[in-house]
This record gives sequence, C-alpha cells and structure tokens, in this order.
Amino acid sequence: MNYLAERQAEVLQIDRKERADVIVREAEAGDLEALHKLNMMNDELSRNPVLVDIAVERMATLIAKDVPSLNIGARLLAYRYHDARHGDPLLTEMSWARQVYEAVLRKMADWPEHHRFMATENLQGLIRHYQRGHHPDDQIIPVAAGAEETDAAGDGKDASSA
Repeated sequence: MNYLAERQAEVLQIDRKERADVIVREAEAGDLEALHKLNMMNDELSRNPVLVDIAVERMATLIAKDVPSLNIGARLLAYRYHDARHGDPLLTEMSWARQVYEAVLRKMADWPEHHRFMATENLQGLIRHYQRGHHPDDQIIPVAAGAEETDAAGDGKDASSA
C-alpha cells in the first residue's frame, strides 16, 4: 500500500513539472502572462517545487529579454516564495531562484545604462519587499547585516533598499 502511495506521489510530481515546463514554453512563445500561473496560490504548481528542472539560463533569458518580461519575471520571483515559510518544501527552489536572479543581473549588464539602473532597482525592490521577514536562508537577495535592525527601528525601510 505504501509503495502505491509513493508511486502516485512521484507521478503527480512529474506531471506538475511537465505542466510548469508547458507554462514556460507558453511564456517563451509570447504569452508572458502565463508565468502568473506559477504564482496562483490556489494552484498546486505554486505550492510545490516544480521549477528546479527549468534550466536557469532558459528562465534568465526569458526574464531578461526586455522590460515587460523583466516585470513579469520579477513578480514570479517575488510572489512565488512570499507566503512560504522556513521549512516549506517550496523553498527547496531557493537555490534555483538565486541562480536565476544572478543570471538575470548578468544579462542586464548589456542593457543601456539608464535603462539597466532603473530595471535593476525595480527588480531588486520588488524581491526585497516580498522577502522581508523571511529566514535568511529563504531569501533570494541576502539582506545586508544590520538591515533588519533598521526596519525594526520603525522607519519603514531596511538597509538593503537604502
């Protein structure tokens, strides 16, 4: 009986990963809004680690293609992990998310300066906002030492956004 339950769970996880790949392919084909399906809290794809099998370079290339892609990619990275708390299985994707974030920054290095600066600020600002209060291991962008104390002082800002 236990074997059947384990096998069923494996098949379900494979199906989820295949569905996630289809969503990424839809986004690559021009339907960027498809990525929101990975953030919908009422869907099992947003509550389960399904993105680790998506190649980091593939996702970074999609996100760093242009500003609309970057905006949707930033929301994917920020919103996907916002409700997860330390120990949540979804956070096993955190290493993947960090690698995607870093690859996006590397790709944006080729963008024109004023454009790159504004895009980087928006990307980092959104991710930092939604990772506030999370365990340091569960953050895409590490919070600088002393940042939490600044926020706790009640000024509404953390040092990482200064």
